[in-house]
Amino acid sequence: MIESDVLILLAITTGITAIACLSIVFTMQLRKTQLRISSLEGELSQYKQQLKALNKGTVGVGRHLSALEKRLLSGLNKAEKHGTQEMSMFSFGDANRLVEQGVDADVLVKRCGMSRAEAELLCKLRSA
Repeated sequence: MIESDVLILLAITTGITAIACLSIVFTMQLRKTQLRISSLEGELSQYKQQLKALNKGTVGVGRHLSALEKRLLSGLNKAEKHGTQEMSMFSFGDANRLVEQGVDADVLVKRCGMSRAEAELLCKLRSA
């Protein structure tokens, strides 16, 4: 009987030792996991801050781009108006010189960009 008691006692001691070893291993693993989680939370916080900064920058760039687009369209409209006025002044001045040289309405339409009616009127005014 004593032998069986010793064996039982030895088995219990071995089991307690194994549980203690496993407990130490699990505690170490838990600590490593907690440290890793803490590290990842820090990285996540940094990424959130970077994302906020990036979003603010993107909004700023979008506003700047929109303002530039408005300025460009305004400049294009002004240039188009100026070009049209300049072209019409050039066309009539050039047309007058051409009429004095004796060209007909077809040439005025092609070279000066005038309408047929304008060209014919100019030719009639010069011939009168």
